[in-house]
Amino acid sequence: MKFWLYSLSALPVLTAGALGQAVFLMVCLSFLALFPDARDAADAASGATAATLAAEGIPSATPSTLAAEGMPSATPPEPPSAALSAPPQSIAAAISAELAEGRPALEPGLRDAIAAAIAGEAERQGIDPWLVYAVAWVESGFDPRSLGRAGERGLMQMLPATARSVAGRFGEPNLHPDRLFDPKTNVRQGAAYLAELLRAHGGDPAKALTAYNSGRAVGAPSRYARRVLSRYEEATRLSQARPPAGAGRKNLPSVEPNRS
Repeated sequence: MKFWLYSLSALPVLTAGALGQAVFLMVCLSFLALFPDARDAADAASGATAATLAAEGIPSATPSTLAAEGMPSATPPEPPSAALSAPPQSIAAAISAELAEGRPALEPGLRDAIAAAIAGEAERQGIDPWLVYAVAWVESGFDPRSLGRAGERGLMQMLPATARSVAGRFGEPNLHPDRLFDPKTNVRQGAAYLAELLRAHGGDPAKALTAYNSGRAVGAPSRYARRVLSRYEEATRLSQARPPAGAGRKNLPSVEPNRS
């Protein structure tokens, strides 16, 4: 490029006569013979520029540039499940609707409080709210005053010792056992404990649920885990197939709370 600029700047002098024109023409032909493909030179320069940018940690093209050219900047990640990506308010409304049909004896205020607790705490822990819902269904039938034979309390039948251990992470190491009868408190400890077990077992819900019920997950999934997963699948299927408001739907079958 510099050569051409120099040549053009000298053009008025070189072309003053016939001899000058002949010399200028010969120089141009000689340059073309030495560099037959200007595009190759430009490509080489572009490649050098890209290499320089890469060495300096600067990308050669931005995502916005690629998008403007109709090219994806990267392979998109797998989308999260609908329950995890939906706002907690919409999940709470769906859970409340399921409870209205499956547990019609629950007062509307209590039903909404339970639904909000499940949606909010599941989002906090990054787990599927319908799995928390299924655990509460099997454990207590959504009776917040439920008391098990071993002293398990509330919606998710938390043992006081386990709940205190979990509550310590929330700054409440001295959680009183009777507070587990409060839906929000109970679901907070239960969802956190379930999330811990899911992480401990590589995200395997059958193993996590077996451990939730018996304290360990060895061998095949327990009968308890199969019951919860069955309720989970049923609840998610029904929530997705919910008819328009006012169309009505048959109540879910009654399930005896888990007492094992």
